[in-house]
This record gives sequence, structure tokens and C-alpha cells, in this order.
Amino acid sequence: MDASSQRRSVTVREITAIAAYAYTVDGDGAVSIDTLTSWNQHDWGDEAEVVEQFFEFVRRRPQHVVLGYGSIATDLPVMRLAAMTAGLRLPQQLIDQPGAWDRKHLDLALAIKGRGRTWVHLSQLLIRIGVPLALVAGKAEAPLPDSEEKWRSLRDHVELDTLLLALAHTSWLVSTGCNGVRYAPAAIEHLSAFLRRQPEHARASELIGYQRQLECEVAEQYRDAA
Repeated sequence: MDASSQRRSVTVREITAIAAYAYTVDGDGAVSIDTLTSWNQHDWGDEAEVVEQFFEFVRRRPQHVVLGYGSIATDLPVMRLAAMTAGLRLPQQLIDQPGAWDRKHLDLALAIKGRGRTWVHLSQLLIRIGVPLALVAGKAEAPLPDSEEKWRSLRDHVELDTLLLALAHTSWLVSTGCNGVRYAPAAIEHLSAFLRRQPEHARASELIGYQRQLECEVAEQYRDAA
């Protein structure tokens, strides 16, 4: 490979860690949390093992839509190349179906862009909807780990990414008129579920602070309504 292409070409990228956060939103807007999990090369050995675990996670949830941000341009091509390299079978949600738009995968960045030309960075979107800067800072930085501590940091990093994407998705559902969805109560549900599963997360204090902020906002709304 041309060394100068390493920052641009998806063919030279390797998957070191993946996180998945499964949840559903019913017709009344209630959020139900399934699970939060992640895989990395330190625990599973190599890219093929990490990707295989993620694929199996997705295959066990055939009714779920796979949600990503900028995933059509980057994440999916890298995963498909990893599958081709290791001889793995892709889950149905990650197979590009010809013809009509495939509803099994949602690229939230593309949905927000619509027919326009302007792409919105996820970190900027999160700050705009009120997510504290402390939770967003350093989101784009995930250096290759070289110690146990840094592997734990990478795990925290990718798992936090799934929560932040869920918060962005929640605000998008509100904007598109999804029945019964309100940002603050749904975000509180996401935050509390995440903290129950990862109470020792590196950003736990910031997550607790944001949850309390939202709880105060909801309490004030009920007080005003009364």
C-alpha cells in the first residue's frame, strides 16, 4: 500500500475494537434496553475474532435496525473488507441491497444531511442538543493501545460512542415525530442503563451529572404543568 494513503484509504484500516448497544423504542415511545457489549483484539486475539463476535451479535437480532453515523462511507466498507479477508459471512443488515433503500441499516449522518450537501459532525450535533462538552471531548481520538490501562480506555471509548449515538438518535426521533418520544426521559433511560452496565466507566461522573441535569429539567416541566 502507498504509505501516503493510510489516512484516506479504507483498505489499510483494521478493526481493533467494536461496541454494540441494543435497544428498542416501541409505538408509545418507551425505550427498552437490551444490552451493551464490546469486543477488542486484546481480549479476542485479532480482527477476525472481533468482527465475528459483532456479526453474531447482529445476526441474533434480525429485527433490529443497525444504526451508525457516517457508517455507509466508512464503517460498513471496513467491516465488509474485514469479512472478505477472514472469510466471514455478513449479517443481513450489513449487506447492501440493490434497488430500494434498505431499511435494515440507518446512517444517521446521511438521514440528517438529506438531499443537501452539508455533513454534520456527530460531536457538533451532540453539543448542539445539549450533551456536556466533557462527554464529547476527545471523541475522535482513539490511539492504538499498548498497555492494559489503554485497552480499558479504548473499551470505555467505543462503548461511550454507542451511548452518544443513541442520544443523537433520540433527538432525531423527536424531530421526525416518532410517537411518544421525548428527549429528556429517553436520554435518562439510556444514561441510567449505561451506568448500570458500566458503573466504573471513565466518564461515569460526567454521565451521572448529565443524568441529574436532565432529571431536574423533567421535574421542572412537571412543576410548571402542575
